[in-house]
Amino acid sequence: MKRFRSSIPFFVSAAAFASLTFVATTPAQAATIKHTFTVPNPTKFPQTVISAIKTNTKVPVILPQAIRLDKQLPKGTSLAADVDVSSNQYGMDIFERPTGSSTSQYANSTLIGYIGTTTLSAENGYYGHDKSIFKHKSAIKIQGSISAVEYTTGGNTAGGRLITWHENGWTYTSSGYPPSDGYNTTLGMANQIASYVRKRGVVVPHARRGYVDALSLGNRPDYHVTWTYNGRVWYMVDLVTLSETLNTAHSVAVVL
Repeated sequence: MKRFRSSIPFFVSAAAFASLTFVATTPAQAATIKHTFTVPNPTKFPQTVISAIKTNTKVPVILPQAIRLDKQLPKGTSLAADVDVSSNQYGMDIFERPTGSSTSQYANSTLIGYIGTTTLSAENGYYGHDKSIFKHKSAIKIQGSISAVEYTTGGNTAGGRLITWHENGWTYTSSGYPPSDGYNTTLGMANQIASYVRKRGVVVPHARRGYVDALSLGNRPDYHVTWTYNGRVWYMVDLVTLSETLNTAHSVAVVL
């Protein structure tokens, strides 16, 4: 049995996850902690964040090696993380705030995403549990060769078009407003996901199962990647754009 107690965190590939036995080094009654940490460099998680999570949870810690933003932060701003961790879960809201500020995400800041464990997938993704709102179902091809299923409501309602497909244990879903804009958005997001998987492989390498959900249903679209390695603990990356979410999720690794 391997036991890791080093105070210096390091990343290993997700491929190594299945071969490791994680032994809790946390006291049985570890309290929930909530704290806001500065993230001065999006390309590297600060050790303070990693240590706070490792010290207070029994859950195997999986984190992106970097927050892959589409563009540089505006001058005079930086990222921060509101971390919430207990023995059986951890998570952090990532937000942008003025450099040097000590504000939480709830004041004078912009929320840009979430990273951590989750229960939202519930084996079905966001729409997988309920197709009753759709009146029409048809087979389509995306990216020229991938077989997918298209659902439509036939009405001008949120989520009026949905495209979904399954591949290698993953379910991919996109959905947007109809009529024309929503139709184009839904197909465009589906094509973007399919193109990414074709070029990069599975979004989270070596994950047992997972979901990618791209939902353009309101003022701010929602993009989620959720996955599991062992069928018990689920993880999520959720950022502002689809490309940020996919790229950040693709960089995840086990932290020991």
